[in-house]
Amino acid sequence: MHPIFYTDENEYCQLALNNLDAFPREILSHEDSALFCWASEMTVYEDGVGSGMCKIDLALVDEYGAAWIVEAKLHNNTELSGAIWRSQIQPYRAALLSAPWEVVHQRTKSFLCGHYKRKPLHIAPQAQSLLASISDWQTRLKRCVIPPELLVNRIAHSLKTGQFGIMILADVFSKSVVESAGDMRHDGPLAYVVGILDNSEMIYATYWMKKGRADNSLPTDIHVSNAFKATYAEYEKMIRSRKCTLQSIADGLCDESKERLSRFLALLNNLRFPWREGKTYGKGFDIEFNVHGQWISMISIGWPDSVTPQVPKEQMIYGQHSLKLDFNLYRARQMPFMKKDILWPWAQELSALGWIGKGTGKMMGVGDVSDAEFTNWGKRMYYFLAPYQNFFGREQEIMALAGFIPTISKFLAQIENAEWNAEGQPVFSV
Repeated sequence: MHPIFYTDENEYCQLALNNLDAFPREILSHEDSALFCWASEMTVYEDGVGSGMCKIDLALVDEYGAAWIVEAKLHNNTELSGAIWRSQIQPYRAALLSAPWEVVHQRTKSFLCGHYKRKPLHIAPQAQSLLASISDWQTRLKRCVIPPELLVNRIAHSLKTGQFGIMILADVFSKSVVESAGDMRHDGPLAYVVGILDNSEMIYATYWMKKGRADNSLPTDIHVSNAFKATYAEYEKMIRSRKCTLQSIADGLCDESKERLSRFLALLNNLRFPWREGKTYGKGFDIEFNVHGQWISMISIGWPDSVTPQVPKEQMIYGQHSLKLDFNLYRARQMPFMKKDILWPWAQELSALGWIGKGTGKMMGVGDVSDAEFTNWGKRMYYFLAPYQNFFGREQEIMALAGFIPTISKFLAQIENAEWNAEGQPVFSV
């Protein structure tokens, strides 16, 4: 039992492609059937032509024509939540129902010919069509349950009628995904499969399944073996104990949040003060700035300990919360040279930009404050860098990020321009 950790979904999908024979038997229309991947990274559109782009991770079919569309997610992807049905699965379903089969069929060719980053396990010598690739697959299996033409027709029919299966494949189990599945309207079967890498092979277990309307062959009782549970427990423990770095955070963000993080890092690079990754924690890391030859830590990036009501408790592992940027006033106050009279104006300036004081849930007040009030209000100023669900994209938050860089630059310059004593500490005149 040696589970291996992955953060790249492309690699994860390729591992799934390489281990199709190990997929749970529950998803097959016949237990002894083999699986064939007929598409990956396939682009379809919600309106069928060019609006609302969706990208299908994997498209599978068994020997009897039972088709599945697979959406793959890793533990560090914030999209693995109850919202996935509404935000991704429903649009993907709509796109497949509206897309003409001729278009879908044409888009399988690049994958089957090995032109994409993800490769089929076997590329047919004459893989010029889905039909030819299926024929080659059946030749390698040394059996033909139904003719290739009929198998292709069954795939097309299931897409047209909405009777194809939809599977969420992930390396962790999210209870909220299952709890939210009741809102999903779909005529075909639904499944949640957990797949983890053990040594060099993928192992799978079906954690939840819902039959399709016309499906009588799928099982009603799902059983996860004790062996899989033991390996999964080890894998989950490894995830929870993993240190969080800039790279590991970036790996787990959706494209929109990655763009915001990249924008923030580009702004940091424009500062005249060099910066580096500092101390790492289970859910975040510090950013240190070099001021007067010393590395000073005042900023943290990571996943908060508290969760919004939308985030279930079982997802309190790395990568399942809103990514936050903290300006750590509390840590700054621990520096011997820092005083309230210096820090409080900084806190007020950030508050004016839209940053929130930890412990208050709101922006800080204006005016003089007591030491007790400053202790309660000024522990930390935070900003949602890659917010969970509908927090993303607020104009106020965009302004808060844009205004942060000149503000922090001014703070650091104030430290740099102070008189530095023999102990190598700045002395402020207030």
